[in-house]
Order: sequence, then C-alpha cells, then structure tokens
Amino acid sequence: MLRIIRDVTRELLRATPRLTDRQLRFIQSPAFTRSADWARLRYDFMRDHDGRCQCCGHGTPDGTKVNVDHIHPRKSHPHFALTYANLQVLCAACNRGKGNRDRTDWRYRAPTIPTCPACRAPMQRRVGPHGPFWGCSRFPACRATRPENYLAAAAQPPQRQQRARSAVTTRREVLAHNRRRYARIVHKHRRARGGGA
Repeated sequence: MLRIIRDVTRELLRATPRLTDRQLRFIQSPAFTRSADWARLRYDFMRDHDGRCQCCGHGTPDGTKVNVDHIHPRKSHPHFALTYANLQVLCAACNRGKGNRDRTDWRYRAPTIPTCPACRAPMQRRVGPHGPFWGCSRFPACRATRPENYLAAAAQPPQRQQRARSAVTTRREVLAHNRRRYARIVHKHRRARGGGA
C-alpha cells in the first residue's frame, strides 16, 4: 500500500506523492502504528541507532522506554510517514517534551569541513612531506593545521555524559517553552468562556 523511503533529500526533489483519502486517513490513524510496514521500519531504525535517545543519550540498555519519533509529524506531513530520514529515536520524556509541533532534529551531525582553531575560517585538505593534513584556508596569514583524521575523530559522537548534560538543558528549555504555550492556550480558552482574566 505505501512504500518505505530511505533518502529524504532525493524524495524532496521529486514531486510530492499523491495520497488517496483512504491512505491519508490510515496514516493519521492509530492503526498506522500497528501496521507491518511501520513495524519493519521502526525495528530497522532502532537497530541502526542502538535504541538510544538522540536527545539525552538514555535508552533501552539503561531500561528507559524509547520511541521512534517523526521529525515532521504524520498528521501534517503524511507523505513522510515511512521516510527513514524523517525519524529519530527519543526516550519517552524527550518525546513528550517535544510534542507534535516542534520539529527539532536531535540526530547527531558530523562536520564536513573543519574550522581553523585560530581564526575560525574553513580549512582545506593539503598534502605535505609527512602526508595529508588540514590547513587553514587563510594561509600564509594563518598557519594553523589539524591532522588528517580530525574529521573521523569529530564524527564520533561525544561521550554520553557530556551529551546528556547539554541535552538536558535543551530538553528543559523545550519543556519550559511547551509549558508557556500550554498556559497561553488555557488562558485564551478561559477568556473566551468568560471565566477569568
């Protein structure tokens, strides 16, 4: 009935698929989460990401319940419901804090070109007598270098404790933002009913 999409950038370049009303209702219903297509995609995604929350670092090895979350919600973007690149693993607390309207992508991204440690300019890959290395693009004004394997080391996600500490702050900010938004909605609703200031 539906197909699993692995490459979202290629899919975005194509025309948006036309879904029938029946397909739209199915994707937006709770029955979608019980479908075989979703179960297979969810299993593959959890396996590929070690069942760890991509926001705070907790996961199934710690005994934390984790969810596979749609970055762009199924209700507003049904054509990305089975898109591998539209998924992220979040623990129950982070997913609850994120809600359905926040489109924050918590997945770790490795840098593609390092920046110069001295002047913050982009670096260029160069070859010297001792082999390849990264050199500042502002050479000879800046002579800073990095080893060739700098990107490989940077591609490794930070240690879990460091990641968790920074993610907790961010998660708190998201939760506080959602609380304020909820309070505004309740306040508007009460004013509309004529029951409060």
